[in-house]
Amino acid sequence: MCLCRGDRFAPRLRPGDDVGYLTVLGPYGMKQRHQRLIAVLHVERLFDAHSEAADWFADRSLPLPNNLMVHGNPAYPLSHSHRKNPKIPNDGNDDRFHRRWDAAYSARATNNGRVVGCSVLFVDADWTAPMIPKGLLEDVFGKRPGTLNPGRQDQKLMARLLSRLGIAARPSSQRPPSTFEQ
Repeated sequence: MCLCRGDRFAPRLRPGDDVGYLTVLGPYGMKQRHQRLIAVLHVERLFDAHSEAADWFADRSLPLPNNLMVHGNPAYPLSHSHRKNPKIPNDGNDDRFHRRWDAAYSARATNNGRVVGCSVLFVDADWTAPMIPKGLLEDVFGKRPGTLNPGRQDQKLMARLLSRLGIAARPSSQRPPSTFEQ
């Protein structure tokens, strides 16, 4: 969905793109700060509004993703987040902080309605997510790509990154056409 980036990322994605999600630089249970690869997604469909995506899921009797901002679809609990949002005041009351955060994202979804429907190539949102060794991104991509809005990269490089991390998922450059329902 890419709501955290507003209109700077989701509108640039197209069906067939692969997207890798890295954590921000942090300790993640270790002394040294590092990043981890937590997901690789394959863009299947684009929706112009959250309600349009919700209808698509409902028509197929599929559960709504928790980050789809429509009435009756609650956000993940605060415990599933990094608990940091510099734009939302946190007075120590977790329930109030969570409601404010959710309301801010609901407003953002109104202004940035693009929803990106993806299939999962790889996901590990736990402490076991592969660590990105220092210099790996530079070695694979020839430079360190921007991590918030990296721009288009050669999709073959995703396969190289996954191979270097020991991840068996095949990015779209090496897979048969998708069977994602239209």
